[in-house]
Amino acid sequence: MIGLDTNVLARYYVADAADAEAQRQRVAARRLIESGQPLMVSKSVVLELEWVLRGYYGFVQAEVASVLRHLLGLHHVTVE
Repeated sequence: MIGLDTNVLARYYVADAADAEAQRQRVAARRLIESGQPLMVSKSVVLELEWVLRGYYGFVQAEVASVLRHLLGLHHVTVE
């Protein structure tokens, strides 16, 4: 089982393709998360993701909730 970190999840959920490297990372994150293989997310990563989305990217509460609902709804992703 592969463990996902905050950076991978942020690349997946945030359309921040300011440069070629960010775009490459977004494609890689999408490929991994949408692969269907078993993935793991620790609770500290979930908390850090919320902080990054809200504090750095300026997501409002409803947007953060939507991201977390989506993440929790992925059947192949186990959240601690």
